[in-house]
Amino acid sequence: SVNAVKIDTASANNWYVNINTGDTYFDGLSELTPKKYLGNIFGNVYGSPSLLTIGDTVYIDTGTYSETIAINTDSISLVGIDSSQTIIDPPGDSTTQNLYAIAAVNKSGLNLSNFRITGTNLGIYFSGVTNSNISYITADDYGDSVNAAISLIANSDTNTINNCRLNNGYAGIYIANSNNDTIIYNTLVKNYYAISLVTDRYCSVSGNSMALNFRGVVGSGINYSSFTSNLMHSNSNNGFYLGNSFYNIVSMNQSISNFYRGFRIDGETNTINNNISKNNYGDGFFFNAGNGNEIYNNISTHNREAGFFLENSNNNILRANLSANNETGFVVYSSNYNSIIQNQCDSNVKYGFYIYGTSSFDSFVKNNIRKSLANPDSCIYIDCADTIIDFRYNYGNSTDTSILSSRIFLASGGISFIPYRLTEIDTFINADTIAPAAPSIYNVDTSVNGQVTLFWTKPVLDENGSALSSSDTDLTGYRIYRYTQSDTNDWDFYTIKIISNENDTDYIDTDIIAGETYYYRVTAFDSHNTNGVLFYNVSWYSNVYQVFAPLGNSAPNTPVLSTPVNLSAPFTGFDTYGRTLNLKPKLIWFCPFDADSNNLHFKVYCDTGYGNTLIANSASDTNGFTYFSSGAYNNFTNTGIASINYGNTVCFKPQSNLAETVYCWTIQAYDSIAYSDSATSRYFSIGGRNWTDSVTTVGITPVRKIHMDELREEVNFARKFRGLSAINWTDSTI
Repeated sequence: SVNAVKIDTASANNWYVNINTGDTYFDGLSELTPKKYLGNIFGNVYGSPSLLTIGDTVYIDTGTYSETIAINTDSISLVGIDSSQTIIDPPGDSTTQNLYAIAAVNKSGLNLSNFRITGTNLGIYFSGVTNSNISYITADDYGDSVNAAISLIANSDTNTINNCRLNNGYAGIYIANSNNDTIIYNTLVKNYYAISLVTDRYCSVSGNSMALNFRGVVGSGINYSSFTSNLMHSNSNNGFYLGNSFYNIVSMNQSISNFYRGFRIDGETNTINNNISKNNYGDGFFFNAGNGNEIYNNISTHNREAGFFLENSNNNILRANLSANNETGFVVYSSNYNSIIQNQCDSNVKYGFYIYGTSSFDSFVKNNIRKSLANPDSCIYIDCADTIIDFRYNYGNSTDTSILSSRIFLASGGISFIPYRLTEIDTFINADTIAPAAPSIYNVDTSVNGQVTLFWTKPVLDENGSALSSSDTDLTGYRIYRYTQSDTNDWDFYTIKIISNENDTDYIDTDIIAGETYYYRVTAFDSHNTNGVLFYNVSWYSNVYQVFAPLGNSAPNTPVLSTPVNLSAPFTGFDTYGRTLNLKPKLIWFCPFDADSNNLHFKVYCDTGYGNTLIANSASDTNGFTYFSSGAYNNFTNTGIASINYGNTVCFKPQSNLAETVYCWTIQAYDSIAYSDSATSRYFSIGGRNWTDSVTTVGITPVRKIHMDELREEVNFARKFRGLSAINWTDSTI
């Protein structure tokens, strides 16, 4: 007979089971009166009914429980004492078909934790179970050839499996046709499948460790799910595999030393970023029929096949990845419209890039490609009949066209690799990789013996045709090249000058031989710093400009400054040297003599320091420049002023207001061939007057003696500023 037990179902109960000290006749409601079997509480033992009500908790003591459990009530918790000492071992073994340890169908709010399951075909089997938690479960010796330690099927949604250790079975975790489930911090060892997912959505698989399985993560028909921070190590097949899967995020995972591929992803519109795949026996990352995926910031190293492999995959973006020391860096087979950009391809044994089949319209740009020591002449392999592959703007660790060309093997098809990058590319995600447009050499001056002066345009666009902004990352300076032949395989080898001033668009070359013919080119560059490393984006070369070195010419004499009068330190002697209140004061000097009677241009330098800042150059902008000739001041033209104006005054009026402070200025003359020495610099002061009445109103503010004194003083300061004597006023004292 079975003793009746009256249960209070008004609130949740705590139940206790102890195989060692319990008895079927105990009420099971305290640790002192535990039930002997789980079936005494869950039912189905010799016809016993379930004693459970919603919200009950069943505590299982240490020992081995040779029974199966069917949970037929919502919100039940089943809690063991220890995940190694509380053991559920159903009658039979893993080959007994449909033998389960725990099963629930269409329930919600279940909580299973802290016990071990062994010797069963199905460990934990949930069908249609929602909002439940499975944690700290140890399972081993489960699943014959199809089943799993933990199975969630048929809309088992919003469940969590965490901190479980699942070893030596067919599948560790199996989830099918379910959504919003979380698999986190589990360890799965020596299974056929560590984690197997089929037709699931919005799942999260994170922080799991999978080693020595046949396969690590395997998913089919998985959409809108995330796989983050998992470790797949030493598995016999793929470490990670998704088939026919869409809109997933695969991020910050590691797949290491697997005996096939590190990652294989077949599907569309997935994001694969910040993963590491290394020391695998197959490819690091393999994509088959993968379309529209974004693959960035991944590391693939020391794999026995390709670092990254695209097969029959289209419209993917591979950006800022590292592929190093693999058999091949990037393999593209019969794949189209892919963008492989800003990657680091380093020291891969056979080829950096291997493109074959019907691949077309793929773009390989702005990658760093470094050859291997084992195969130094094989960076790129192309076998794509009737197709020209775009390989422009890459950096091949050389600036020599012949060397770069020798590292390309064309079995069929063609390649476009010029222009190429002249410096290493910053492969940090979102880094600046856009160079300025190439400048153009538009003029050369050879009128001075022993020197050649180049003039080139300052780029206003970048290489893509967009406007350069005012930041220094868009234009930093120029590189000048000179060679004695009209062309060379390596212009960079013949660099003669690097100019780090974006506004300095001319260069005087004095290291020449009179009568020799030279060929010049110029590039423009920008610069930026990423993690303490300075990168330059250098444009392609300008036009080639042929120059015959002059046999004779002399530089103009040094200009002599006229006014403002030099203000001596400590820059307060305004009674003697004057000052001005004009924020655009004219700077005046005397036109110097030029022995060759060349037309002259002038550079104006002015700043609050030592007069080193170029503020105007009449050779490039004549605004503000005038000169005295034939009884009047005349505006400059683009050809400068004739040197017959020797001794006449030349003026420059700043085109924007200066500040009220002390300035230093000087002038340099230029005759299109040679520059004069700079004039002896001078100082002058602007402003500084604190008026007695800073605001005066007509008809209201009375004119007082102090006003007249201040005006008289400022008038004389202005006269002294221009080298004139002070006025002797009719009434010296008011």
